[in-house]
Amino acid sequence: MFLKMKMKNFKEMRTQTKIMMIGLSLLAITACTKKDNALKGKVALKINSLNSSFQLSSTNTPAIKGVNASKISWNLGFLNLSGIEVNNKNESEKSSKEGNENLNEKNTEDSVKKIDLFVPNQSLGIVDIAIGSYDSLLVKIDISQTVSLPALYLKGNYTNASGVNKIVEFSLNEGVINTQTNNQQNGDFQGGQNDDLKILATLKNLIISAQSNSVASINLDYMKLLLGVTDPDFDQATLTNGAIIINKTNNVIIYNKIKGNINKFSQKD
Repeated sequence: MFLKMKMKNFKEMRTQTKIMMIGLSLLAITACTKKDNALKGKVALKINSLNSSFQLSSTNTPAIKGVNASKISWNLGFLNLSGIEVNNKNESEKSSKEGNENLNEKNTEDSVKKIDLFVPNQSLGIVDIAIGSYDSLLVKIDISQTVSLPALYLKGNYTNASGVNKIVEFSLNEGVINTQTNNQQNGDFQGGQNDDLKILATLKNLIISAQSNSVASINLDYMKLLLGVTDPDFDQATLTNGAIIINKTNNVIIYNKIKGNINKFSQKD
């Protein structure tokens, strides 16, 4: 009789233990799901162009507008977006929820989205960011060339001080070739990997919540992209069928100067 009671108690204890373990497992799953989903907000990133037309200088800085200054004007262009990464710029950001102090959000996969640079408020895509208040966020925009398209392409006109006009084309045609493309123009975007061809931008004073969708704008400044490129550089450029073609094999001096400014292309503090 005593043995039967002992066996019965043992079975009851084992059953209770299983129930407790299942309960703890469900609690852990719920906690993880809440942390992964509830603490995220969506931010729609838009892109705009600034200073697409400006006057050049004979020195290594953009010129103050003058009567006899040469001029560069960009009117067509695109970039191949292959990834977006958002990071805290420093350790001072304060968040309304735990887990945001080391924010490092990535949206990447092996595909590329072509972005028209001269459409106002063009959509870069939607990124997920941990909810909270941020003084400053650093956005890294990865760009990649594909089999048929450069990572960055610009076309415009160069007018020298004498008023002579020449077509200018710039192609950033180097780096890892991404063989997959994504022509989706709206909605969520996840991009691909490249070899450190990044445009760096800063988002200021953002409040991210799970209940509302935020919109943030990134401005590309073409004066910054051509920083260090001078009037003599264009005047002495080699012409191809009357046009100034700039890529990794043509007018390499200008090409390397522009490539060196890719990280500075945006208005970044």
